[in-house]
Amino acid sequence: QAEPRFLWNSYLLEPLIENKLDQYLLPVIQGSFQNIQAEVGSEKVNVTLIARRCTGRIGTRMWRRGADAEGYAANFVESEQIMQSKGYTASYVQVRGSMPFLWEQIVDLTYKPSFDVVRQEEAPSVLERHFKDLQKKYGAVLAVDLVNTQGGEGRLHERYAKSIEPILSEDVR
Repeated sequence: QAEPRFLWNSYLLEPLIENKLDQYLLPVIQGSFQNIQAEVGSEKVNVTLIARRCTGRIGTRMWRRGADAEGYAANFVESEQIMQSKGYTASYVQVRGSMPFLWEQIVDLTYKPSFDVVRQEEAPSVLERHFKDLQKKYGAVLAVDLVNTQGGEGRLHERYAKSIEPILSEDVR
């Protein structure tokens, strides 16, 4: 029942699934879970926060950047906030990941290592694949560019802005 892209031990579970040993399955995800009860005025509100990290293109910051040719962004995390009060439930999902085009960072001992945008001609198609996948899984997408627009990161900002412009629509803003 676990979503495969967030299931860290899927290869270990395959023999158990094949042999119908479902009672021994323990899906493992990497992430966090918090549940708190708060009061807003006189109303009690139950708030649940869930974050889970995707198994594709994992790595530590600086060592794994960009996206692969299929559009899967490095260090992709899905976070969900669930609020419950007075019998109603509301949910908000937010995802984050590395800039979804082909780039890499050469790690050295400097504070801000340099990076290279590779295969620049493929950037628009990689980014489009990334956003089509997000739309399929989540619906309409509101993208926020959080990189510095000045200095070295300004090149990433420019490449991102140039690559996303052709796919902007009501469903991708």
